[in-house]
Amino acid sequence: MSKNSSGVPEILQIKGYKYRAQMLIGAVIVLLIILLIIIWIISGIASLFKDKPTDTDTVTDTDTSVSQQVQSLPAESTVVSSDTQSTDIVTEPKEYKYDADNKLIIDTDTLDGKKAVAITFDDGPGEYTERLINGLNERGARATFFMCGSCVEEYPEVLPMMIEGGHQIGNHTYSHVDITGLSSQERNDQIQRTDNAISNACGQVSTAFRPPYGSHNAETDQGITDKTITLWSLDTLDWKSRNAEAVKKVVLDGVWDGGIILFHDIYDTSVDGALMVVDELQSQGYVFVTVDELLTRYGYPIEQGHAYTSQFAVYETNSPHAAEYQEEIEENEEYYYDY
Repeated sequence: MSKNSSGVPEILQIKGYKYRAQMLIGAVIVLLIILLIIIWIISGIASLFKDKPTDTDTVTDTDTSVSQQVQSLPAESTVVSSDTQSTDIVTEPKEYKYDADNKLIIDTDTLDGKKAVAITFDDGPGEYTERLINGLNERGARATFFMCGSCVEEYPEVLPMMIEGGHQIGNHTYSHVDITGLSSQERNDQIQRTDNAISNACGQVSTAFRPPYGSHNAETDQGITDKTITLWSLDTLDWKSRNAEAVKKVVLDGVWDGGIILFHDIYDTSVDGALMVVDELQSQGYVFVTVDELLTRYGYPIEQGHAYTSQFAVYETNSPHAAEYQEEIEENEEYYYDY
């Protein structure tokens, strides 16, 4: 291969303008390709850094997510403007009421207008009370238990079950005695011993009281200053019939919205009858609440030392027998409402 005087091989020598132009164009094309490759590589690297979240991005995304979650929570109150048809969410504190046992009180709104009754059980607890509680819990029904202190000491294990199921606990004296025949000291001892037994069994003290036999008067009521005194509107006479079907018939024939029904949980037939009643009345749209929940629903304050009886409290406006009680209510208004 020949060389020129400069030592460049002949094949590499550019001869004439035509060859020089071709070489120049080729060089430009090569440079452009190289430049495009470099740009593509830089772009890829930049996109990697762009996709990687920074600390600031993470905080912003989290804040946005939390904000969206907060906005999605239901507000207590929603105001809709009729002019703009837009919805402005206004959060207001909701007032909740609790009974003496710190259980949430059901009111008319949460009941959605359903009929409500309170079933109550006296003289226990007994050997059938646990089965009763389990049956009530399975049906979503709450009850109120007016218990004798001596029985509480014999069956203390069922009281935590009552509290767990949302039932109300009540005092029914220690030995089921007529309190109208006792001195004030004897009466207080009966109630206090029962309070002590209840407290030892479940850590709570009842503020509800039912006098045995429904026997009370102005003196006994005024002497019980730390409890509400509640009787009943419908007596099942379960202690007399000892028949579940008979108990059921008494209730279904006489029940009404706002009633307080008296059972005894010391008889197996009473437990059977009570659960049959719950099943039937629930199918009719009734709900079962505690005594305190019932009183609150119908606008009666739960006042300690105040007597709520079948004639003179909830029942004056809801009982089908209200008319026959009205005259007596007016005559005894001061006694039943003002002390």
